[in-house]
Amino acid sequence: MSNEDAAVVSPRARVFLVDDNPAAVEPIHQRLCALGHVTTVLHDGAQVLEAARRERPDLAILEVLLPEVNGYQLCRELKRLERPPIVVMLTARSEPEDRFWATECGADLFLSKPVEPELLVQQVTALLAAK
Repeated sequence: MSNEDAAVVSPRARVFLVDDNPAAVEPIHQRLCALGHVTTVLHDGAQVLEAARRERPDLAILEVLLPEVNGYQLCRELKRLERPPIVVMLTARSEPEDRFWATECGADLFLSKPVEPELLVQQVTALLAAK
């Protein structure tokens, strides 16, 4: 295997995909894994905080409406970690106040569903490259 092939196969980043509907993020999960990212799908906010302290993700893609801890609260807590991840808010909510609260809690990007998985992966790749 050449060095170029190893770069494609080896993990590039640890990514958390957080949505209470696993089917909604499965296409994104598949694309990120195909790029070599270590991707974990989580379904409620309480799980995410515990896992983030243990696994230290490079990036988290969060739905706003989650059981236990909503996406805005979760973003705020993730940004307080010693090594905070990049946070992408991906939600069906698209009102101006949703964008405002995403910015207020420290999100790096706000996208409204539905979003083409390939577009999201391109945005994630750009954010990770800039980090």
